[in-house]
Amino acid sequence: MARTAPGDGGVCVLGVDPGTRVAGYAVLVLRGGVLTCRALGEVTLPAAWSLPRRLGRLSLEITQLVRLHRPDGVAVEQAIYAQNVRTALALGQARGVVVGAAALLGAEVFEYSPREVKRAITGNGAASKQQVQGMVRRLLALAGTPGMDEADAAALAYCHLERSAKRPELVAPVVRLRRTSRWTASDVERLRAEGRVR
Repeated sequence: MARTAPGDGGVCVLGVDPGTRVAGYAVLVLRGGVLTCRALGEVTLPAAWSLPRRLGRLSLEITQLVRLHRPDGVAVEQAIYAQNVRTALALGQARGVVVGAAALLGAEVFEYSPREVKRAITGNGAASKQQVQGMVRRLLALAGTPGMDEADAAALAYCHLERSAKRPELVAPVVRLRRTSRWTASDVERLRAEGRVR
């Protein structure tokens, strides 16, 4: 996977798929129109641990990821869907830990619905988990198929990058000022597509 240094002029996004047993994470960087994956993995939280201990470990891991990669934004799902109330409450706590850990370090947090994320990565808001995994593998040129939690995290980060490119005013914290007065043909095409120039 390509690696770039923090603060290199690109846009870096940390996507997190929270969980109380396994939490997926992905750090994607968009620089000069090139998408790279800086980090992709899972935080495994032992089932034998108490929920507070697992949540504490999750908070620590997210804190370390934010400190290491210094993302311009952290993307999480807008809502947690679960088959029963107990599971939904536990997942909601995990999501709160992720949001809190990121916010405490000054990272901007952005929320997207599951349908929005699936539509961004596959073009279909009702895509299956396997379809999301397949598209993440192709988009990031991964050697193997990522796990479901990793793929969901990468899809969240990708969704944020796509939304920030299409509607920069909605996600202003990840839009950086140009550092040069030189414009490329792709800059002009992007501005035309956004309706900012004719």
